[in-house]
Amino acid sequence: MPSTHVNPRERYPLTTRYLGDAFVDAYLARHADRPFLEHVQATHAGGLIADRAARDLARYEHERARLAALPKLAAPKEPLPGEKARVMLSPNVSLLMYGADLVGMVDALRAGERAVPRPKRSWLLLTPTGDGEVREKRLTREDEGWLLESFQEPTALGDVVDPADDRAPLEAIWKRGLLVRA
Repeated sequence: MPSTHVNPRERYPLTTRYLGDAFVDAYLARHADRPFLEHVQATHAGGLIADRAARDLARYEHERARLAALPKLAAPKEPLPGEKARVMLSPNVSLLMYGADLVGMVDALRAGERAVPRPKRSWLLLTPTGDGEVREKRLTREDEGWLLESFQEPTALGDVVDPADDRAPLEAIWKRGLLVRA
């Protein structure tokens, strides 16, 4: 039965470069009936840094393709709600949390170099620009990465930010449309 899925070499060029032609050929010959992202996740389910790197790269490329088809984020019309309100990351953004220096690997692969996964905890925020492109913002511990990670699931604002704390960072995230009411 022919596959209805896209060619991984087209949709996942960095992942296929990292994993190699033999991996992709084996997928196309024996597993093309399931999505490539699912296959990478299942094949590289281990805890080794190389496995995490493969999963991170495939998810990165999957999310870029998904977000490229979406409109630009719109600023919310309402102000940041009170501390009891439950909010979460907008479904129109993607916060990639990774442990294998995803950014360094993407840069190396785009430059045609060999990607060497290294342990590095960080985040990459992907947002649609509305013109078929995706904006990438690299986040660190000093940035809003930890704060955004708190909203992967619906969460009461008061569970994340104490009422006595400065709400300015949270308000800035809200105004950019990164959070929505749950």
